[in-house]
Order: sequence, then structure tokens, then C-alpha cells
Amino acid sequence: MNAPEPQPLTPSAAPALMQAAALLSLALPLLLPFSTVPDAVLVHQLAAVAAWGLWLLLSAAGPSPIGSSPGLTLTFLTGLLAAIAWQAQQAAQAGVLVAAALVLWATARQAAAAPGAARELARPMARAWTAAGLGCVLVAGVQMLSPEGGLGGLVSPGTTPGRAVGNMRQPNHLATALICAMVWTVWWMAEVWRAAHGPRAPRQRAQVLLLFAISLAALLAALAGSGSRTGAISLALLLAWALIDRRLPGPMRLLLGLGPLLYGGLALALSAWARARQSGFVAADRFQFDGDISSSRFAIWRNALELLAAHPWTGVGWGRFNLAWTFSPFPDRPTAFFDHSHNLPLQLAVEIGLPATLLLLLAWLALMWQRRAAWRGSPVVPGPVDRAGLDPDQPGRAVADPDQPGRAVADLDPPGRAVPDPDHPGRAVLVMLAVLIVHSQLEYPLWYAYFLLPAAWATGLWLGAGAAAAARPVVGGTAPPQAPWLQGLQRLAGVLLMLGAVMAAMDHRRVERVFAPADGRQPLDERIARGQLSPLFGHHADYAAATLAPEQVPLAVFGRPLDHLIDVRLMVAYARALHARGHGPEALAVVRRLKEFRRVESMRALPDCRGPRSAGASPDPQRLGAWACAADIAEDLDWMRLRALAR
Repeated sequence: MNAPEPQPLTPSAAPALMQAAALLSLALPLLLPFSTVPDAVLVHQLAAVAAWGLWLLLSAAGPSPIGSSPGLTLTFLTGLLAAIAWQAQQAAQAGVLVAAALVLWATARQAAAAPGAARELARPMARAWTAAGLGCVLVAGVQMLSPEGGLGGLVSPGTTPGRAVGNMRQPNHLATALICAMVWTVWWMAEVWRAAHGPRAPRQRAQVLLLFAISLAALLAALAGSGSRTGAISLALLLAWALIDRRLPGPMRLLLGLGPLLYGGLALALSAWARARQSGFVAADRFQFDGDISSSRFAIWRNALELLAAHPWTGVGWGRFNLAWTFSPFPDRPTAFFDHSHNLPLQLAVEIGLPATLLLLLAWLALMWQRRAAWRGSPVVPGPVDRAGLDPDQPGRAVADPDQPGRAVADLDPPGRAVPDPDHPGRAVLVMLAVLIVHSQLEYPLWYAYFLLPAAWATGLWLGAGAAAAARPVVGGTAPPQAPWLQGLQRLAGVLLMLGAVMAAMDHRRVERVFAPADGRQPLDERIARGQLSPLFGHHADYAAATLAPEQVPLAVFGRPLDHLIDVRLMVAYARALHARGHGPEALAVVRRLKEFRRVESMRALPDCRGPRSAGASPDPQRLGAWACAADIAEDLDWMRLRALAR
């Protein structure tokens, strides 16, 4: 009697529903044209959380003995606890990290369920990435033609004429989304290419190649329109993939390798088109490399390293980079207000310390290396093949040797020899993660749910696929007794994510009314008071209260805004509030930091110290009194001392 085969993945929803869930998870957050105040992309992030919750609900499947690995469950629990512990003071970010931990765990569990499970999970997501990317192409095209937006409100206005920014309103985010779409378009179209069979195979492959060429050109054109240097750098990863991966069909591999050249040609064409229209094209200026080519990144990295040198062991505290950097003396600081160091390893080090950062990164690398079998995928054993190299168990499917493209296994080896699965998504997963890692060295895309959750999915797919590929066949294995419980847990997690996103949106409405009231009947102070009751976004209402009447509110009102993001208005208000309550040295220390930013609005807030001085406070809440003239001779104080007063 033959041993039972590993239990296959059995999704709890029809393929059409899974495809719809994948589209909602990837395309909806990237293409939503709506924005909110004060957080312009909050609606995109909540849409991502809700859509991935739906994906968790629909994709729940009973795991095989492989999929119930204690290591994967432990990874999930560790990530969950770390998310809660690290983000306890910022509930909204904690919720997103919990969502990422759930997506990673669920994907890893299902990808490990059977040798072909990762491929089944990847197919709908790959097509969804293509749809999302082509949707971004449409948005980018409209923004290039009409910076004020269009298509009946489906395209957001561009922030810079002559530059595509996407509906996320950030060109680097648009660029990363486009490159991820390229990665997965390559993978699923290569799978379709290999599935072509019979006398019509040449025609079918020609059609696939034409569709791939058109899609790649459109995505590259939108990338050029974004003017993103980060995106241009990431094209090197696609070139490396084309050079390394011999599994890719030859023509598609050639087009992928020519991607950087195609990108350059399309950028030149767009530049010529813009000149003909007598309009601007930002990309032409972005690559001149005049002035500060780092866009202040070099300066913020220097400042972050100085902070790290001062707090090497435990860091400044999770989520407190902006606070520590703003209130620490940096005469050479960039003039913009940064809430992130624009480098993921550096950000982790400066906030949680070097030991914890090294431990975290080394653990992640070790886990990825341990599951490196995902690079080749689970071996497949071809069945008996005919002379054309076709597998009768999969009608019309050619069984090709991935290491020798164009040749059938039947021509090379006897039946029964296991070969690497040519359609395994492991390599596409690794390229996508590499794209996000490159972006994370220059910005912070993983602080956005519409990139963090796909990254968690990709990581889970790699870990689960690696476990399935490295596992030995289980003889007489049956589903573990906890399988129904794990399946129910995943469904419950999906429901909770959807409910959480809806509740967060309702909670945010209280804060929105502070800045954009539905009508003018409710007084501002009442709207602020209601907004301050928000458990997730109350810091925005505190900001409004603190900056409108700094001398009249308790210092504790400044606490949540200081931990979120400090700007000129908040610094001026905090300095006034400290001075009004007799904390003169601290108020002057805040003014000293304010002057370092050298911004127009910060200079306007300072008093004129050349003429007669008034001893009273300025009636304008955004101006400082004559007392601030003593800031030049005041003492620098520790940032923790300045924050401690807002209790």
C-alpha cells in the first residue's frame, strides 16, 4: 500500500474569491484616490488592514503535519508579543504590527502545508500585483498629463507638476509598487509561458511575450514619470535576477535584463515629450546630481549616528527618534522635520540600541537562511512523459528542466528523477523582499501598511515554502489535533482585522472634524474635546489644543503630540507654555533647537531682538515674546528633561 501523499492546501474559499481578496489587498490601498486630514494616507492604510483581514478569513486552510511546525507558531507568537511590547504607547502602529505578524504566520503555515502550496498562494497575489501596477500606470499617466487629477476624482492631484506621484502622493512609494508589480508579472507570465503546449504553443508564447513586453514598458514608463532615484536604483535588482535565474524563459529573461536600458529610453522620450508640450519633467532635473543628491539623508544619518553614540545600548526608545533628534543640539541639522532616520537598520539601532538591533537582524537572516530551500522550491517528480515531453497527469503541460531551458525532462533523464519546480515563486519572493530592503535603506516604506503587510506575506511565503521543500515526506501523517483550532484562529484574526479597521476609521472621524468640520455649528473647542477622547488619534486633537492656546492648557496636553511629530508650531507653543509656567531654562532650550532649523516659519516666530523689547507675551500664539532673545546665551538641556515636563 502506498504511503499517503502530503495533505494539499485546501482553501476555504473559491479561487475567484481568493483572487478578489488578493486584488483588494494590493490594488485597493494603492489606488484609492481619497485622503483624510490630518493624515493624508490613513485611508490607504486602513484599507490595507481591512483587505488583508478579508484575505486571512478567506484563505484559512487546515495545515498538514508540516504546516503545524512549532517553529512557525513560535515565530508568530514572538512577533505578536514584540509588536505589543514595542508599540504599547502608539496603539495604531501596534495594531498594524499585529496585523503583519498574523499575515506572516498564516502565510507561512499555509505555504508549508504541501510542496505546491506556495505556488497556489502566489498565483492570485501575482496577478493582483500586475493589476495594481497597471492601475498605478493609469494614475501616473493622468497626473503627467493633468497635474490637477481627473477621471472623475479617481486620480488624486499631483503634488509637483511634471511628476507622477500616484494616489499615495509619494513618488518613491509609486516606484516601489511599480517594481513589485514587475517582479510578479515576470513570475506568473513565465508560468503561463511554460504551460503553453501542442501545435499552438509558439503562437501562445508569442502572445504571452507581447503582453509581457507591453506591461513591462508601461510599468517602466510610469517609473520614469515618477522621477524616483530609489526606483531607478532598484532596477539593478531586476537586472541581477535576469542574469542569475536560468529558470526564466529566454525571451522574457532578455527583456527583463534590458529593463534599465528601456527605462533610460522611456525617460528620454518623456523628457522630449514634456519639452514639446512646454511643460516640466521632474525626472530630468532629479538626475542632474547638483547640490545635495541625498535630499538631506546624509545630514540626518550623521545626526542619527551621533544619537546612537550617545545611547548605544538601549537607544532613545521605540518611536522616539523625532523627539530625541528635535530636542538634541545639532547645529548642522537639515531644515526639514524628520520622524525617521531614512534607514531601517539605523532607525532600529538608534531607537532600541545596537545589541537588540543586531540580535533582531541576525535572527531574521538566520531564519531566512534556514529556509533557503525556498530558492529552488520543492522538487517535483515528473510522471511518465511522451515524446513531446508532456505530462499525461497534467494534460498539455510540458515538464521542462529549469536548468536547461527549452529541453524536456524526457529528453534528459529517466522518469522518476526529481527536478526543481520551475514554477516555484521563491525567487520572485526574494527579489520583492530585496526591492523593499533597498527602499528601506533610503526611506521607511515598511512604516506603511500597504507595504508592510505584503512584505509580511512574502516573508511568510519564503519561510513556509522553505519548510515544505526541506521536509521529509511524512509517512502515515494526519492533520494534528490543533488544526481546526489554528484554522479558527486565522479566521478570527481576519474578522478582528476588518472590525479593527472599521473602528479605527470611525475613531479617526472625531479627529477629522477638528480640522475639517462637516458644518460650522459645533464650536472648535467642543470638536477638540471630542477629538482628544480618541484612543488612537487623540494626539492630533491635543496638537490643535496646544498650538491654539499654549498658555492656557496643561503641559500634559503636549505629551502625545511631542511623542508623535514635532514641527515649528508645536515647538513655539511648547516654548511659550514652558515660559508661562516658570520653566525658563527649558523654554530657552526649546527656542535654541527651533533656531537650528533655519526655516522661514521658525524665523518668523522669533522676536526682533534688535529694537526695544516688550516684557509681555506676544498676542500671536505662533510668535515668541522678547524673553526668547536670551536663547543665544542659554544652556542646552537634555531632550529627556524637556520631554519630562509634559506629564
